[in-house]
Amino acid sequence: MFPVTAEVKGITSASHIRHEIEAQYWLHCEYYPTAFELTHEIVDELRDIFLHAFGDAITSQTTTVSWKVNDLNNMITVIDCFSKNIGQDSQRKFRGTNCLVGRLMYNFIHGRVYNFHGEPGARLNSDQSVYATVQKQTMFIRLLSPLLFYAPQSHLVGVRAVSIDGLVRYSRWAPFVKGLISEWQESIINAAVVLNANVAFLSIQSVDQGGNIVSTRSPAQIASYVSILASIASTIVGLLLTSRYRNRDHDSASTAAAFIFIRTHPTFGLEILAVLYSLPYAMLIWS
Repeated sequence: MFPVTAEVKGITSASHIRHEIEAQYWLHCEYYPTAFELTHEIVDELRDIFLHAFGDAITSQTTTVSWKVNDLNNMITVIDCFSKNIGQDSQRKFRGTNCLVGRLMYNFIHGRVYNFHGEPGARLNSDQSVYATVQKQTMFIRLLSPLLFYAPQSHLVGVRAVSIDGLVRYSRWAPFVKGLISEWQESIINAAVVLNANVAFLSIQSVDQGGNIVSTRSPAQIASYVSILASIASTIVGLLLTSRYRNRDHDSASTAAAFIFIRTHPTFGLEILAVLYSLPYAMLIWS
């Protein structure tokens, strides 16, 4: 019926469908602002929605509101100015206030659809799933985690917390990406230090069988060579990931959700992504 039905499974009740119909109405009002007359009742309802969202964002660490507190505060100030334009749009060809009201109402009403507003099992917290499913780990990550010092486990928890039911909120996405980049940069720096230490270690003549040319390598040399390879791998993977995710913290919620969705495996889910995120750290520990 609507594009959202392909994204959100379980839209069956009439009350749930009503929210989407109302959201589509406000989207129409945004595109065609002359389609409705702005009234005090609409402005009061919009102000009440924003005040509730503002209070929820301040008092809850797991709020379902996707807006930042500063943005909500600024929009409340803007909404207070809407009342001045009530009854004055009839003589204007462009109704900017109506357009903005339609956009804001659409954003919040559409959010009710994703959060199953008014439905049994509605999402009350951003880390809550509306589906009664248990996310289990496959043998893929269970076998790799010990080899990678259980770093994929922590990254899997983090990336799953960011993407709940395929929804990504900017308030969680931006700190998550910044944390990843910070971790990778630290791994790159430490890997460079280990690489320099290994090069200095191999330059010692006593390590190289007293300077004599031999056909075999000592255990110390072999361990140092393996350490060099691991540190180089940590540096290369860390640089590639950092370059790929640079400025990703500025992505919108929809862009971030699409970014995660494309990289979600049909069988392993987000596990491959978690393993990839953990490689710079794991290679550093191996080095």
